[in-house]
Amino acid sequence: MPSSVQSDQATAAFAPGGLADTIADDAGVALIVVDADLRLRYANAHAQACLKDRAHNPAEGCIGRPLCDLFPGPIAREYAQTASQACDANAPVDLVGMIAGVWRRLTFRPVAFEEQRCVLISSPPPSVFHTTTPARITRRTTRDELGPIAKLTARELDILRLVGLGLNTTQTAERLSRSVKTVDGHLLSIRNKIGQLTRTELAALAIQTGLTRVDDEEIQRIARQARATTAHN
Repeated sequence: MPSSVQSDQATAAFAPGGLADTIADDAGVALIVVDADLRLRYANAHAQACLKDRAHNPAEGCIGRPLCDLFPGPIAREYAQTASQACDANAPVDLVGMIAGVWRRLTFRPVAFEEQRCVLISSPPPSVFHTTTPARITRRTTRDELGPIAKLTARELDILRLVGLGLNTTQTAERLSRSVKTVDGHLLSIRNKIGQLTRTELAALAIQTGLTRVDDEEIQRIARQARATTAHN
């Protein structure tokens, strides 16, 4: 199929009410398309809502603006590198990590759009759990945006994760080979750092941020980045 025909079909699919636009909207998936200059060419409703919260000057709108205007410098550079990797490999590349305080997976996929070679960036809802596809190229973000959990230690992050998984204090103490008193002390520290949240609210935070979907190694990595961010500030 000629590339111009493929591009026309892609453009139609992404148009308001088009197939891709409709399916993504129903599934709660954020979609954006950037061109070779990393300027935004398309954003569905979910993506526009996210970009409005993150853009340096949201009043200007998003379409036509470069990624460096829409995301903090280090984040924009990482997105640019991932987009370039996807184009070089001519294959989708997954970028996983803490993005805007939530564990997410973004997929960067080369597409034809308006007769240009572009990159489609898609992000499913944070609540959707995705296992890594062995055949898929996967990158881990080099800098996490930790949001409300940035002040927590590795042990506190681990305890918050276990709260989100539904473990009570006794079960958490047994899981970590610590005393109930020690776990209670960590919970008090978490509440003081984040705000006096109830246990139910702490569980909701663990789920919302995605801590319940990461393993011990990722907890340690997130904690290291939190320490580095605190030291830098």
